Amino acid sequence: MKKKHNPFFKLLKLSVLLVTYIFSTGCLVTSPLQENSEDRGESILKNITCLPPCWEGVIPGETSKQELMTILYSIEKNNDSIIDHDEGLGNWDDIVSIYLYSQYGQKINFFIVEDMVVEISFSHKLYITLNEVIEILGEPDWIYPGLGHNGSILIIIYEKEAVALLHQMESGLFVERDLVPQSEIVEMSFFNSIEAIEKNVVTRDDLEKYGYRWAGYGDVDKKYPVLP
Repeated sequence: MKKKHNPFFKLLKLSVLLVTYIFSTGCLVTSPLQENSEDRGESILKNITCLPPCWEGVIPGETSKQELMTILYSIEKNNDSIIDHDEGLGNWDDIVSIYLYSQYGQKINFFIVEDMVVEISFSHKLYITLNEVIEILGEPDWIYPGLGHNGSILIIIYEKEAVALLHQMESGLFVERDLVPQSEIVEMSFFNSIEAIEKNVVTRDDLEKYGYRWAGYGDVDKKYPVLP
């Protein structure tokens, strides 16, 4: 019996989840993804100019809508990316969603409240593994098991960086039992604060009751089981 507190991976107010920062330095940062990206496809983290939760100079909680558009128009001009937007997100008229379809096939959503970027969400063909994220950000703080639209998932959270990752444990008939360095991250979001993650992804109470502190790779059913 799956735990009742999380029958489905809830829709987020600021994103459809679904995590890249340390401050923008203006210089190119070498990513570990560069070594094998030709085999797996290009990654949004290849040739990055800043580390999570910053992406291309955009930092949740610091970058205005006007600054974001200047950056995106520059990206669009220099490659085959496409910019689009939604004025209002579902029932939340105060949220603007601006999204960029990158030349590598990823979709990057920028969620804006009161003219300030509050979240960056990445999906589609991320070509990044958990080990590669750990090489950039270090070990995560929390592992939160639950259910998504396609079966079991793990939400992986970095508190200081306000970054959340999503790993899909089930895909069709295939079910993973082990969390390994090569486990693929299918979605990732950068937030403006850990409080935003607690508000829109998983509450602090649920995280402490049903989540687990990072205990390394291994058998998920033993290390990070979904509690009854």
